[in-house]
Amino acid sequence: LSASVSYTEPLSKIWNLVVGTGIERSNNSSLVESFNKGTDGKYNDLDRRFSNNYDFDRRSSNYKLAIVHTTDKFKLTVANNFNNDRLKQYNNNSQQGLSRSYFTYNPNVSAGYSFTKTKGLWLNYTGKNQLPSMSQIQPILDNSDQINRYMGNENLRPSFRNSLNINYNSFRILTGSYVYVGGNFTLDRNPITQNIDTAQGLNIYTWNNVTGKTNTSVNIWSGYHFKLSKKLGLSNSPQFYLNMSDNYNLFNKQLNKVNTTNFNFTYNFKRDTKTGLNFDLNFSTQYRLMKSSL
Repeated sequence: LSASVSYTEPLSKIWNLVVGTGIERSNNSSLVESFNKGTDGKYNDLDRRFSNNYDFDRRSSNYKLAIVHTTDKFKLTVANNFNNDRLKQYNNNSQQGLSRSYFTYNPNVSAGYSFTKTKGLWLNYTGKNQLPSMSQIQPILDNSDQINRYMGNENLRPSFRNSLNINYNSFRILTGSYVYVGGNFTLDRNPITQNIDTAQGLNIYTWNNVTGKTNTSVNIWSGYHFKLSKKLGLSNSPQFYLNMSDNYNLFNKQLNKVNTTNFNFTYNFKRDTKTGLNFDLNFSTQYRLMKSSL
């Protein structure tokens, strides 16, 4: 269930002030019953440790204050977003509950410039708090998997993600060709990561903030589509994609850094006509390299 409302106040021909608010609420339930063998030989003895009857409630309210600048060629939006999230998990069997409340600030800046009607550059920055989930704070016990155990962490704090996106597009109507270049840069400060401890002969999973560390990710992509022969209906499109990332986690209480590099090149060769043989061929090659400090 969600609802929102916003109001725009013109300040001038090119400036507008936007204020808004919204609410969101979701309710979920989980019922799992585990039975042990009773005195009569039947599985009718409820095991309360591995049985659960939970209700999950999430209430969120958000407030927005933004200023928008708009001209024929340039558009700029600077938005201040405030979120108040309240999470609640209630155990109907033990009549005990766990709740968390987070008030966060999530800024956003977007800008776009049109060089022509078919050529433009766009930029978007988003800052967002990544909230821990109730399953990370207090997971539900499950006896269906005795090797993997999941432990909660009531001291989890939100991590903060900075994300910057840049895109450039150009299209030529007469030739039917277009080119695009884009990139994304992401920083996760004090990230929430899943960590593994195998010291007891089991896989014990916990969630922790890797304090003082930052997960990074860089994505770059580009492509160029153009016709080889208008008469034969032949066109082609070389495209490439590059991803580089650094991520932290803990393995047996030791800090581990994982570095990943992915490179993909795709070549598309296509024939599209009203008569004759049509085809669409894709040739792709990929390179992947992963390094771990442990």
